[in-house]
Amino acid sequence: MNSIFYHPRRLLDQANISALLANVDAATRALIRLDEHLAERTDLARGIQARGQYFDACASVYLSGDLVRVEELVLFDAGAGTEAPSPALSEASRRVERRRTLSRQTIQNEITIATVNALTAKERSEMEEAVPSAQPEVEEGDPFSALFADLDRASASAELALVRHKKRVGAHTGTLQSFHADRVGQETGTSQSDRLKSWLTLQGELDDYPPVLAAALLWDAWEHMRPIRDDQDLCRLLVGRFLQQHLTPSYAPLLALGLRTSPQKWRSGDPPETRLKALLLAIENSVKATSKQLDALSIGLKRMQRYEAGLSVNARLSELIELFLRYPLISRGMAANLLGVTPRGIDSMFSQLGPALPRELTGRKRYRLWGLL
Repeated sequence: MNSIFYHPRRLLDQANISALLANVDAATRALIRLDEHLAERTDLARGIQARGQYFDACASVYLSGDLVRVEELVLFDAGAGTEAPSPALSEASRRVERRRTLSRQTIQNEITIATVNALTAKERSEMEEAVPSAQPEVEEGDPFSALFADLDRASASAELALVRHKKRVGAHTGTLQSFHADRVGQETGTSQSDRLKSWLTLQGELDDYPPVLAAALLWDAWEHMRPIRDDQDLCRLLVGRFLQQHLTPSYAPLLALGLRTSPQKWRSGDPPETRLKALLLAIENSVKATSKQLDALSIGLKRMQRYEAGLSVNARLSELIELFLRYPLISRGMAANLLGVTPRGIDSMFSQLGPALPRELTGRKRYRLWGLL
C-alpha cells in the first residue's frame, strides 16, 4: 500500500543520494558501536536509559520553545522539589513519563497503532477528566443556589477549554504547527487518523532501505504529514523506537537531544537532501551525547565500586550507588527519601565513598547536588 502523502522513492530521486551515504554510514557505525557497548554492560544500559529520559525530555521542551533545567526536572520527578512547578516543568515531567511508558513496552517488529495509543492515553484521559460529568444541583428556595450552579458550569467549561487549548496549541511554535496540520488535512481531504495510518504503512515501504536512512525518511514524513498535530515529541520517540527495533536493541536513541545539539536544523522549505542530512546529523549527535554520558558513568561507577569493595558490607551504600546510575544528579533530601534513611545517614555514606564520591555540582553550602555528568 503506497502512502498518499509521502513518496520516499520519489524524494530520494530528487536528492543527491551519494551525498547522504557518508552521513548514513557514520550514523550507523556510531549507533552499532554504542549498542555493542551497552549490550556488554546491562547495568550501564539501564542507567543510560533512565538518565537519558531526563536529558531528552528537557531537550524536547527546549525544541518546543521553553527552558527546563535538568536539576529542576529530576528533583520534581523525585518529589524533592521545593517550588511550585511551572507549566514548562509539568510538561517536561509528562514527557519523561511518556518515555518510561515506551520503555516498558515490548519491542516489536514495527510501530503499531497500539504503540501510539499507549503514548497518547494520558492526554486523552486528561480530556475526559475535564469534561463535566454531572450538572450542578440546584436547591429549591435558595436564591443563591442557581447562581452558584451557573458558576460551577462556567468553571467546568473554562477548565475543559484550557485542556483543549493546551492540546491544540504548542508552546510558541504550536500555532504554526496547528496551521500546517490543518492545511495538510484540507489539501488532502483526509483526517488525522488517515494520516496516521498512512505514516505507519511507510514502515513496510522502507524495509529495503538501511535502517538509519529509513528512520530519517520516517522522521521527514511525519514533519510533512503531521499525523498528530503539535506533537513532534511523539514523532521523535516513535522514530527512536524504530531504530531500536531494527538496529539498536539495547537502547532507543535520544533524538530530541540529538536535534537540540545538532548544528543543522530541519526546515520544511529546504531541499530533500538538506532536510535528510539535518535529520541524519541529529541521529549521529544523539549517539555522541549518549557516549559522553556513558564514559562519565563508566568511570564514576568503577571508582565507587572500587571503594565499596574495601568497606564492610553496606546494602544502603550499594543502593546509593544505584541512585547515581539512575539519576543525573541527587540531593541529600532526595537520596534520603528514596532510600528511606535520614539525611545524616546520607552524609555518612557520602563520607564512606571518600574521593570516589561524584563531584558536587553547585558550589553552594546549602541545597547541594552531586552527580556523574
